[in-house]
Amino acid sequence: MIKLLILLAALAAILAVIVLRVRYIEPRDARADYLWEKENFPILDRLYQEKDLEALMDFYEQAVEENRTIDRWEHSGIFRWLMSCRDAREYLALEQSGETLNEYQQALLLDDYWMMRDWTTARSF
Repeated sequence: MIKLLILLAALAAILAVIVLRVRYIEPRDARADYLWEKENFPILDRLYQEKDLEALMDFYEQAVEENRTIDRWEHSGIFRWLMSCRDAREYLALEQSGETLNEYQQALLLDDYWMMRDWTTARSF
C-alpha cells in the first residue's frame, strides 16, 4: 500500500512539472531562433577572432536580456570565463578600496580563480 502511495505521489509530481512547464514556460520559436543564429553567430565569430572581449560581453548580455539562443554558439563557454573575470576584478577593486570581502565573495573569488586557471591551461584563446 505504501509503495502504491509513493508511486502515485511520484506520478503526480511528474504530471505537475509537465503542466507547469507547458503553462508557464514560453515555447521557443525555432524559426526565429534559427534566423537570429544565422544573422548573429558570424558577428560573434568575428568578435571572437578579433579578441574583442568587451564587445563579446556586451553582445552576450543583450542576447540574454532578449532571451536569445546564444548558448548554442560554438564558443559560448567564453562567456562564463568573461563573467568570472569581471566578477574577480570587481571583488579585487573592493578589496583594494579597503573593503573586507565577506565569506561568500571570497568563495566566489576563489571559484573565479580556479575557473580562469582551468580555462587558460585548457584552451588557447
